Amino acid sequence: MALLVLPALLLAACGNSTSAATEWTFGDSLAIRTKETRFVSEVRYSICYPIGDPKCTPTHYLIKPSQEDRAILAAHIEVFNRQANVAYLTINKHSLTLKDQNYFEYLPIDPFVERTEVPTAGSGENTLAPFIWADGSEIAPPINMPAKCGELNQNCQLVGWVLFEVPETIKPTQLVWESADTVYMYFDA
Repeated sequence: MALLVLPALLLAACGNSTSAATEWTFGDSLAIRTKETRFVSEVRYSICYPIGDPKCTPTHYLIKPSQEDRAILAAHIEVFNRQANVAYLTINKHSLTLKDQNYFEYLPIDPFVERTEVPTAGSGENTLAPFIWADGSEIAPPINMPAKCGELNQNCQLVGWVLFEVPETIKPTQLVWESADTVYMYFDA
């Protein structure tokens, strides 16, 4: 639930861009697709603590690659529970793997750990939302995703961004999802 109200991202262009996507791919319980991908030089977002308090003061964060020849590949993912009564999702560094044209594998960035607090908002901060991350922490608790929508506070669909630090020159070929199901998504050639 908190996942859908988490802060948005700013995706700043990196000179390099891509719009690689996947078709809907089906596991035993889940249907998943990557709607688009973007190479970005940084991600900026803010969180207002306590979450939901209209009088809170936002804290601003910045995520940047660790090396100059690297970029952040942001994958916009959509997930549906199509089969199970309830899908229990924990989404962390071991839940997704991005593969490139040379079969190298990249693990996702934890947007709540691999970040730097900055004193002020950046240009366009919080323009895209949210992260798909549910590692069991207070800010990103596990998700119980029912097959049917309609009840108050039910998440039967997830749509959001997952971040990967990658070389600027890669071409994504596959994204593997391993949470509550295993789904192999192949990017369009």
